[in-house]
Amino acid sequence: MRRGRETAKFGHWPPLVVDERRVFVRLAFDSHVMMLTKEHLLYLPDEDRLGVQVGPRRAFEALIRDGRLAAYQAFAPHYEAAVSGPVDASARLLALANSFQPTIVLWSHPSNFPVKSELVARLRSLGSSPTIVLQDMDAWGIVRKRLTPSTRLLAKEADLVYLSGTGSLARVFRRAGAARVRYAFDGADGERFGKPWLPTEHREYDVVTIANRIPGRFPGSAMPGVRLRARLVDLLERQYGPRFALYGDGWAGHPSWKGPLAFDYQGEVNRSAWVSATWDHFPAIASYTSNRVPISLASGVPHVTNYRPGFELIYPPGSGLYWGKTVRSVAEMVAVVLAMPRKDLLVIGEHAACFARDHRSQEALMERLLEDVSAFRSATARGEG
Repeated sequence: MRRGRETAKFGHWPPLVVDERRVFVRLAFDSHVMMLTKEHLLYLPDEDRLGVQVGPRRAFEALIRDGRLAAYQAFAPHYEAAVSGPVDASARLLALANSFQPTIVLWSHPSNFPVKSELVARLRSLGSSPTIVLQDMDAWGIVRKRLTPSTRLLAKEADLVYLSGTGSLARVFRRAGAARVRYAFDGADGERFGKPWLPTEHREYDVVTIANRIPGRFPGSAMPGVRLRARLVDLLERQYGPRFALYGDGWAGHPSWKGPLAFDYQGEVNRSAWVSATWDHFPAIASYTSNRVPISLASGVPHVTNYRPGFELIYPPGSGLYWGKTVRSVAEMVAVVLAMPRKDLLVIGEHAACFARDHRSQEALMERLLEDVSAFRSATARGEG
């Protein structure tokens, strides 16, 4: 197999496919073999303000500039529906699709936008015979956070479905009728995170945690993992005292709490410490991480979190991610990382930033996702799909 661009240390780590019959993952494709020069992409981002999805838009614009994608248009259904109503937004979406004739329609997180079967059917009937793709990075469940009607409909109607986890998350979409479920890692966009900096050997904190504590409105409604997250914060607070900084909502009264934090400032806060750590929500979903993991790594800071099956493949040795299977073991792993010489931590941070930029950015995710869709289209055209 022809080798593409890769880093010497990490090799190449493309997205994964979730087998529809068994819960496991396999490599989906070699990212730089498939070319997109014949594809026309219609991107439907989850945006209430135009341009919020920085990483994907940057990725598609770069592919156009490099001549690797034939054509690209974006239409934000949520934003357009807020402007003129969902009926008019759907009509204008169809008008754009008819004039543009996409070969790929990528719908990201439809949520509560009223997607109708007729709309999907008319998109599918375009002369360009587009592949309909659903990408949804939320942690949906069967009991808690159930699929919206629009997400359920698109899960059934889409040719390909990309999710941020495997196992129970994939099963939710298969139960909704999804025929082909694939894994797509979460990422950090390169515009807001991972900007060049000069790492310092003197930092204000040893450990920083950026996380929200959101108790449920009634018993049993809290976010999965929130209690274990609070226990980890208590452990780190006792262990590191003023050398531990805590950011996010819901922590009032904690001596280490520095207040809420705007999303765009996570990188700056991560760089104030030697290591970032948290207990991620939804610990039962295999291969799942929030975007705090790639954001921390892109910041050039090692990150410690709770283990998920699949981490060994998604975040290989040298990526800068460390984990534990219990709250105590996560806290102990933080201590292990901090015991390393500062010069070693600087090297780990540099490698983490490199890995995140090349392999776990939103730009890398979208480029590889499109290449996977293009490979699927080629296989389908040959009767292999």
